[in-house]
Order: sequence, then C-alpha cells, then structure tokens
Amino acid sequence: MSEYLKKITKPLYEHRKITIAAAVVLVFFLSFLITYFKNNITPNIQLEITPYSSVTRDTGRTVFSLNTNNKYLYKSENKKGLDAAKEFLKSNPSIGGSEPLFPTDYSKNANITRQIHDINDEYLKKNGLVINNEHYFFDQKINGIPVYGATVVVHLKNGNEVYSTSGNISTSLTKTSQKIAETKAIQIALNQAKIESKTDQLEVEKTLKYYMSDQVLGLSNDSKNKLALEVMVKSKGKPIIFRTQYFVSLT
Repeated sequence: MSEYLKKITKPLYEHRKITIAAAVVLVFFLSFLITYFKNNITPNIQLEITPYSSVTRDTGRTVFSLNTNNKYLYKSENKKGLDAAKEFLKSNPSIGGSEPLFPTDYSKNANITRQIHDINDEYLKKNGLVINNEHYFFDQKINGIPVYGATVVVHLKNGNEVYSTSGNISTSLTKTSQKIAETKAIQIALNQAKIESKTDQLEVEKTLKYYMSDQVLGLSNDSKNKLALEVMVKSKGKPIIFRTQYFVSLT
C-alpha cells in the first residue's frame, strides 16, 4: 500500500510545485504592471472634469478651464503645496486620450509669479470660514523670456489634490529675433510719453523684455511670438501725475 501511495502522490506533489511557481510568477507580473502604470502612465483627467469645463486649441495657443466637483484632476502621492502644483505641470496630462495639455517642457519654462493660501485670507477669517485651498499662478517663458498674458493657475485642496486649473498659453514655435536696440526702444517710449503727458519731466521706472502673441492676447489669429520691450514711464518727483506702460517692438 505504501508503494502505491508513493506512486500516486509524487505526481500530485510535482503538480502542486508547478502551480505554486506559476502563482508566484503571476503575482510578480501583476506587481510589475501596477508599478509601471503608476509611474509611467500620465493620468487622464477626462473622467473627473465637469460638463462646463473646456479646452480650446487654436493654431498657436491653448485656452482651458478644467474643474471638478468632489474629486480631483490630479493627486500627488508625496508632494505638497507648490511642489504638488509643479508636479502636476510636469505630468502634463492628456484630455480624453488626446494630445497633452501643455507644450513640451512647459513645466521647465513655467515661472511661479504669485501664490495665495485661503487660510490667510482676512475676509474668510473675519467670517469664521476655514478653507485650506491653495492657488498658484505661473507665467510661461520662451528662452527665459515671459510670454505676456500667458498664464496658468493651479488650484489645490488638501495640500496635494489639483481640483481646478485654467490657462491661456502659447503653443507656437515661431518667434522673432531682436533687431532694434533697447536704448532705441526706450527713446521711442519716452517720445510717446512726452506727447501724451505734455511734459518732458519724465523718467523710466523699469524695462522688461516680453514675447507678445496676438493670438494669446485675443487681438488676431497671428500666433507668432514677437519680441518686445515693456517700458514703464512716469513723471519725476511727487506726486506722480503720469505713469504709463508702453510696449515697443524689438523686431
């Protein structure tokens, strides 16, 4: 009898070993898939957005407003606040499987310009409202130069959940190069300011280079990013009776 049992139990034992080995391989494969998809698949935010959200893509710009009710567009696993907002930009999510929301390398060229924490809002404090949402404003840059009016706002709740985002950004790769010296552009602005202010007691308060896109600004369908110099001119002395911002083309 013992010999008979040996003959029938051995194949059963061998079969059990094969089954256990297959199960181990399957668990390892499933674990690999979960890790891969978690780390490599950009979240699709189509399923979370509200019906009144929108994305408009023109030839050289994207305008969008994406919102949720009780869920989130994106959730960072280990980042909070500004770092979570930057991670969202870097993830560059797609909409319904279409092209990514932002241009390539947008996150590397986005510059934080303002941040608001509702917990510090005096009006909310005064009315006993405790809201812990955070709001981060980024401007777009091309070759280190900001694109005037091209802004993205990222809204966070619970420190790491993006519940809303909106923006108006340039997607055009066409840009102009500088042909006019900044000193000449400044003089052009001063000459115009003299005409408008009817005084020559003027001084330049600040200057800053920008790319200007008519399409981003809603002026025309021209999507070219044109280099310009912002010149802020004000009257000398106090009180300041004249202050005007001029944009002079550098091309």
